Amino acid sequence: MHCKLFGAGRGHSPAFPEQTLAEMRCNTFSQMRFACTGNRILPYAGVCTMTTVITEREFKKVQIMNPEDANRLIKQATTIADLFRKFIPNLEIRYRIYTNEETLETRLEYAGVSFQQNKILFEINASNYPKKHYAITVNISDFHNTNYYDQTNAKQDLTEPNLIGTPSQKKVNDWIDYLSRYYENLKKTEDRNKRKKQLFRDALAKLPDVKRGNNSNSGYITRNGLKYSYEIEVNNIVQNIKVDLSWEKQTLENFLLMADNQYKTIPEK
Repeated sequence: MHCKLFGAGRGHSPAFPEQTLAEMRCNTFSQMRFACTGNRILPYAGVCTMTTVITEREFKKVQIMNPEDANRLIKQATTIADLFRKFIPNLEIRYRIYTNEETLETRLEYAGVSFQQNKILFEINASNYPKKHYAITVNISDFHNTNYYDQTNAKQDLTEPNLIGTPSQKKVNDWIDYLSRYYENLKKTEDRNKRKKQLFRDALAKLPDVKRGNNSNSGYITRNGLKYSYEIEVNNIVQNIKVDLSWEKQTLENFLLMADNQYKTIPEK
């Protein structure tokens, strides 16, 4: 993972110590994203920020500018971690922070309990719906070629365990098993959709007359009175073929030529 981290501007101290930056570059468990949005009307809008998910060891070296909110979020996560640690020894608290590029101020956005098993990332949260319970979920943020329909289908033949009120080893194991099966089902769909889209893109790349649409995921081809168009969606490719003739050219003669694959478009002079 290659990440560009903001350096210190004049009059500011670095948001991260030098050694922490090096650790974060090498830590594959960390996730980063950048955003430059807004119109400066809302707080922190209109400037570039870096959002990072880091471990507890990294978090201890970061100076947080919202300590009250941070303490509340950490306390909530710690309560959950202490409750589940005897059932999941390798769980840890991960911290999502964001840094303002201009001020280099760093704030804690979220503290969450997570653990990995069989290379799958799970998270544990407290929930009040439909009643107070603890929810174990699986992280599918890396799946970019599936949607809600695919996610629903991936659970179709699975039986969801009962909600976790008071944690126990059996309840935890039941949810891990259920979510692991769901994850594997969804991954198969993710891989299939990704491969289908890549083969389609490869086929388009071999054609000399593809015109791009409004974005890189759409386009069209016009040949001999026919127009083929496509749009690559998250989990599907929408394709359409229609006659592309002006009103005066929609004649019986041209229909018979097209039916016999004999119609040719006359290049405009």
